[in-house]
Amino acid sequence: MPTAPNAVSAAAPTPLRRQPPGPGQVFLSIPQICQRYAVHRATVYRWMDGRGFPRPVQFSTSCVRVPLAEVEQWEAEQQQGRG
Repeated sequence: MPTAPNAVSAAAPTPLRRQPPGPGQVFLSIPQICQRYAVHRATVYRWMDGRGFPRPVQFSTSCVRVPLAEVEQWEAEQQQGRG
């Protein structure tokens, strides 16, 4: 049975942030984040949903990146929570 043209899938992903990069701003790809923490990409997305990890910025339909400054801030918050 075909779906209505304006029907939204129940499993539609949450929208990503859109923002222009600032001068000198550095962004990491999801694979770079996975390598940085030696985790699977599913773990990164779980962190986004449950541990406050920064959400990616969408630059195009196939390009999402996370600002490095936000990742470093999240790391500092995690360290403060341990001490």
